[in-house]
Amino acid sequence: MICLGDFIGIWIIDTLARNRMMAIGLFLCMLFLSIYTALISIYVGSDNNSALGACVAMLFFYAPSFTTFLDGLTFLYATEIWPSHLRANGQSIAIAVYCVCNVAWLQSSPTAFASIGWKFYFFFIFFCAFGCLLSLFYFPDTRHKPLEEIAALFGDEDLVMVYQQDLDHSQIPMSTIEACIPGLVPSSHTNNDSEKQPQAEFSDSQEHAENVGG
Repeated sequence: MICLGDFIGIWIIDTLARNRMMAIGLFLCMLFLSIYTALISIYVGSDNNSALGACVAMLFFYAPSFTTFLDGLTFLYATEIWPSHLRANGQSIAIAVYCVCNVAWLQSSPTAFASIGWKFYFFFIFFCAFGCLLSLFYFPDTRHKPLEEIAALFGDEDLVMVYQQDLDHSQIPMSTIEACIPGLVPSSHTNNDSEKQPQAEFSDSQEHAENVGG
C-alpha cells in the first residue's frame, strides 16, 4: 500500500494545489493517528480483537495517506520555493533538517513510550494539525509556475521578465519574446501572417526586461 500511495501521488501531484495537497495529507495523517491513539489508549492490553484490529487498520490507512500526499511533495515543494541562485543550497538544507528531525524523534521514541506510553502520539497529532493549518492558509501554491516566477510569490518580482499567464493568453510571436531577453540571439522564424502581431502588448514586459538586463 505504501508503494501504491507513491504511484498515486505521482499521478495527482499536478492536479491539486501544492498547499492544499499538503493540507489534505496532514489532515488525513492527523485523523488516522488520532483514531489510533484513542483506540490504543482504551484497548491496549485487552483481548478485544475487533478494537485491536481497528488499530492495525488505522496504521494501514495512515501510511498511504502520507506517501500519497506528502512523501514526494515534501521534497518537491522544498525545492520550488527557493530562488534559482539558492535552490541547490536550500534543497540541501531542507533534506538535512528532514533527516535530523527523523533521527531526533526515532532516538527519543523508546524513552518516550517507556515514560508516557501512548500519550507520545499527541506530539505527532499536534504537529500534523499545526502543519495542516499552516500549509492551507500560509503556504503559497507553486503548481504550474516557472521557477523564476515562483520568486515573485516571495517578493522577488525583479527576477520575472514576463509572466507565464501573460504568454498563455496572448498571441505574441516568439521572435518578439526572444528579442526582450538580454543576451539571447533570436532564432529564425518565418514571417507569416500569424506572426505579424502588434508588439504593443509586450512593450511593458520589454521595458522591464531591459531595465533588469541593464
